[in-house]
Amino acid sequence: MESKYIDWEGKRLHYTAAGAGPAVVLLHGLMEGAWVWNEMTAVWSAEHRVLAIDLPGHGQSEVLADVHSVPLCARTVEAVMRAEGVAEAVLVGHSMGGYVALAVADLFPDKVKGIVLFHSQAAQDGEQGLAQRRRTIALLEQGGEAKKDFVTRFMPTLFAPHNRERMADKIAALTEGGRAMSLEAVLAIQKGLAERDSYLHVLTGGLPSAPAPRPLPFCFLIGRYDEKQDTGKVMGQAMLCTRAEILWLPCGHMGFWEEPEACAAFVRDFLNRL
Repeated sequence: MESKYIDWEGKRLHYTAAGAGPAVVLLHGLMEGAWVWNEMTAVWSAEHRVLAIDLPGHGQSEVLADVHSVPLCARTVEAVMRAEGVAEAVLVGHSMGGYVALAVADLFPDKVKGIVLFHSQAAQDGEQGLAQRRRTIALLEQGGEAKKDFVTRFMPTLFAPHNRERMADKIAALTEGGRAMSLEAVLAIQKGLAERDSYLHVLTGGLPSAPAPRPLPFCFLIGRYDEKQDTGKVMGQAMLCTRAEILWLPCGHMGFWEEPEACAAFVRDFLNRL
C-alpha cells in the first residue's frame, strides 16, 4: 500500500493506493481516516485498484476551509481520481463518506460506476438530527477539552453493545484518532454536515450522464444494531433504486470491523458483477 499526496490550492490531501484493475475509491466516516479501510483494502486490491482517501481535515489531509461542505469534500475526491488517471470508479462510503460518494455522483456523474453505502443514506438531516448537529457544534465551540470529551463518548456508540468489549482496540484507535484531529477540523466538518442537502435524486437515477441518463447500481450494508442510522429509512431508500443489493448485518455502525468477512465478500462480489 503506497502513501501519496496531491496539492489542493496550496493544501495537502493524503490518500493510499494499492492493487491494479478497475478503480475503487474508499471514503471514511466522521473523525476516521483512510486507515480504517486497511483490512478491506487488503482483500479488494487483489482484483482492483483501491484508493483510500483522507477527507479534508482527517488523517494526514489538511484543513481546507472554515466549513468542509459535502460538495467541497466531493471535489477533493474527484481531484484525487484525476491525479490518478481514474476515469470511472466504484465509490465505497462509510457513513459521512457515503454522503460524499453521493455528492461525487451528483457533481461528476460520468465518473461513478456504482456506489457502496456502509451504514449511510441519502436524505438530509431531519429536524431532530439537525438540532443534535447544532448542539454538537455549540459543545465543540467550548474548546479542545469539550472536543476530547465528545470524541470519548462518541466512539463506543459506533459499535453494537455486544461488540464493544471485543472491539475495544478499535474503539481505542478511533478515539485516539479523533482526539488527534484539530478542533478546527472537527468543527469544519460538523458545520459542513449541518448544511448537507438531500441526494435522494442520485438513488432514483435523476442525474444527467453522458451519453444518456443511467441509473447507478447501489450496494447497501445495514447494521441491525446501528445507533447512528434509521435502518428502516435506509431500507426504504434502497427500494428507490433501480438496482440495489442489501446486506443485513448483526452489528452496529462499523460493519467492516464488526463483521469483516461478510462485508469483504459481499462487496467483492458486487464489484466483480459491475
